[in-house]
Amino acid sequence: MNRMKVVVTSAALACAVVSACSVFEEPILDETGNTGGQNSGTGGSTGGSYNGGSGGVDHTPDASDSGGTPQATGGKGGGSSGGAPSSGGAGGKDGGAESTDKFWIEKNALGCQTARMPNRNDRPAESSPGNDLPPIVLAMSRTRNGAAADDPGFTTDLNAWRDIGFDMDGKCTASATCLDKDDEKVNEPSCRNLNTLPFDGNDCRDNAIGMLYQVAQSSPSIGNLFGLTEQDWNCELKRGGFSTLVRVKNYNGKLNDRDVRVDLYTSTGLQQLPGWKCRPSIDKPIAEANWYTHADWLPTQHWKVADRSISTADESTGNDLPDGKVNDPIAFVRNGYLVALLPDGSEFWWNGENTPVPGFRDIMHVPVLVARIARDEADHWYLDEGTLASIVYPDQMLDSFKELGFCDNMCNTFTTVKNYLNLNQDVLTTLESIPTADCSGLSLALDFEALQAQADRTDLVTVKEPVVCPEPRHPAAPRQGCTCTGPDTCVFLDGGK
Repeated sequence: MNRMKVVVTSAALACAVVSACSVFEEPILDETGNTGGQNSGTGGSTGGSYNGGSGGVDHTPDASDSGGTPQATGGKGGGSSGGAPSSGGAGGKDGGAESTDKFWIEKNALGCQTARMPNRNDRPAESSPGNDLPPIVLAMSRTRNGAAADDPGFTTDLNAWRDIGFDMDGKCTASATCLDKDDEKVNEPSCRNLNTLPFDGNDCRDNAIGMLYQVAQSSPSIGNLFGLTEQDWNCELKRGGFSTLVRVKNYNGKLNDRDVRVDLYTSTGLQQLPGWKCRPSIDKPIAEANWYTHADWLPTQHWKVADRSISTADESTGNDLPDGKVNDPIAFVRNGYLVALLPDGSEFWWNGENTPVPGFRDIMHVPVLVARIARDEADHWYLDEGTLASIVYPDQMLDSFKELGFCDNMCNTFTTVKNYLNLNQDVLTTLESIPTADCSGLSLALDFEALQAQADRTDLVTVKEPVVCPEPRHPAAPRQGCTCTGPDTCVFLDGGK
């Protein structure tokens, strides 16, 4: 066969991806020049019960992939504990006098404001009076991972990660908003990282992966080859090319409900896509600079649902959407905010099977979803101010890159990513606080919005299984099996493909 040479160009390429190129450099500094390490809060072991007080989260293990049916204490009905009853969703057209405060924003023992991670103990004392509504299905329509401003076009903001996420570990580590009596940043590492010192965002938020998106956003090479940009993902969410569906069930539609069910589903897009496109193909840029000005899809439109998202324990019949593998059967709504503690090891997947860009899949550990649930003037439900936070394992996150075709074919870039994920861990995967224990995971958080949608059993589709190290979709990306002859050079030797 002919000898073929493929060059992975530029140092920028080697540094671009969710991981940064500072693996062997000095620790990343914040805007005041300080460094810090992140930490992890009190809790149990992975898959068990996490009761970390103000900084922890209670995760009840599943009896099956349906999440089991553990019982929540108390029931619905009765007066509201925060004031007069409300006849509408939080912030909706009929909002009453009940509180709509973000109850998880509070002061810690040091007097610093923190965005602690909500837990089961935050369940409201009473439900607002009202009967359960039919199930509500919503599709995520917008997301930010850490390097984009909260504006229509997702302009670059390398500090956006600072305000996304929760204080998952209950510790403040070099956060710009938490100072001691000497006006020095509080540094409370609860796990040990001898390689680097990642630091918390504002209000002590943990979001190590989000912080690293600033590197990917600054260098477009990886985005062009693999579609790993916030603009790409949000364009497809806007268009309906892929999404994650959220179903809210047994909800009374009010500001407080002690007992609701939440299910998540992977969607490969609308059943009927609009006429416009984001990228015409993976080797072409986003076609329209103002793609975000297109109209939203209608709440009556149906979405495809990946059958791998459905619980094998579901025995329901009829056309209703079956229960999902990723669920919380004892979720709740407090002050108009939906809170769901999802099973450890849950899959989250922007599935690009039907889009030019491949999307991204990761495995979430101790995941927590919080979002304001409300109705608009047309009586359509939506979620906003949403946060989905979790811990990711370095090897599983690396596998997520491999599923894009981002493997040894990327030469030094792949090694850089692998090293960064291994060397920049900021939490224990159990969320325990053990300062002498080596950190074992990375915190991840995204914010999101979702709009009302439609999906039922007739929308189930079979999707392709993830494949490790397929050929990259982009024709200019290095092919699998080539030999790296230099930091940025991948060559097929004689006898190769």
